[in-house]
Amino acid sequence: MLKLENIQIALGEKQIIHDVSLSLASGDIGCLLGPSGCGKTTLLRAIAGFIPLVAGTIRIKGETVSSSQQHIDVTQRKVGVVFQDFALFPHLTVGQNIVFGLHQQTTQQQQARLTELLDLTQLTEYADQYPHQLSGGQQQRVAIARALAPRPEILLLDEPFSALDPSLRESLALDIKTLLKYEGVTALLITHDQTEAFTIADKIAVMNDGHIEQYASAYDLYHEPQTYFVANFVGEGRFIQGRVVVAPNTHGVIQTALGEFAVHEEPALAEYEKQALLLVRPDDFVVEPTSPYQVTVIGRAFRGAHILYTFRHADSGQDVLCLLPSHHDYQVGTTVGIRLELEHVIYF
Repeated sequence: MLKLENIQIALGEKQIIHDVSLSLASGDIGCLLGPSGCGKTTLLRAIAGFIPLVAGTIRIKGETVSSSQQHIDVTQRKVGVVFQDFALFPHLTVGQNIVFGLHQQTTQQQQARLTELLDLTQLTEYADQYPHQLSGGQQQRVAIARALAPRPEILLLDEPFSALDPSLRESLALDIKTLLKYEGVTALLITHDQTEAFTIADKIAVMNDGHIEQYASAYDLYHEPQTYFVANFVGEGRFIQGRVVVAPNTHGVIQTALGEFAVHEEPALAEYEKQALLLVRPDDFVVEPTSPYQVTVIGRAFRGAHILYTFRHADSGQDVLCLLPSHHDYQVGTTVGIRLELEHVIYF
């Protein structure tokens, strides 16, 4: 449905997007995830048609809509856009906002589509109210319903949940995902919030400095990051120092201050006897009082059912994060025995 090939975008003399390629199948929800300034908003605006390309092509449903020689206007792309600030018309009711883009349809067709979308977004009782009378979550639903009303080929969402209270974001993201799947809409959103991306997207492109580091499912990004940036950016992890060495009956092991761990794939010959950084995540640890690996609690953050601890290994001076059920109530300064259980050995 959506295909980007070798996209390059410049603003003035500064190149913002560097050789970006990705594809999104019909009915899938994609996400551009990255820190501020990584280029995700620029890329989304180029797909919408607001920014021309220096090189590369953008195709929607097989049709080239952007290239260095061609640029189809945003009004002709059959693309719906949900802006970060919702951009609702304050002088129009909810119903009037939703059908605003349906002026070429008959009144009967408009009413049928409005009734359908009001029901899907649970806004039926608010049809005659104005945007200022709605909550932030309700305004977001109106904005999405308005964008969906003309049945666009692609729906683009610019940080759609950033203006909402954190407590509402995940539940609304689930509701919006259900709505998009019901409508069969191909969608692409941008966010810097990993929870939003993991909740709503089928595939996520992690962006950094104008290029895509990795494009994969949330599971693969978390458990099989392909670059140091992805490993460091996705999830809450720390790196501990180690060395890759040859070991009998294995592809090799990584020796660290917290134990030795078998490498699952044979390293390149040049990697042996080299320093490495081993990724460890907070859920990789278990408490084991008799463990030879003793750490000291230097920080803790209560999260209800769990506590996120910062541990320091005395012998190496390295810090790691550890997520434990909150009945493990260790105070700062406490010494704890831990064991590292790695299902995925990831190092750089």
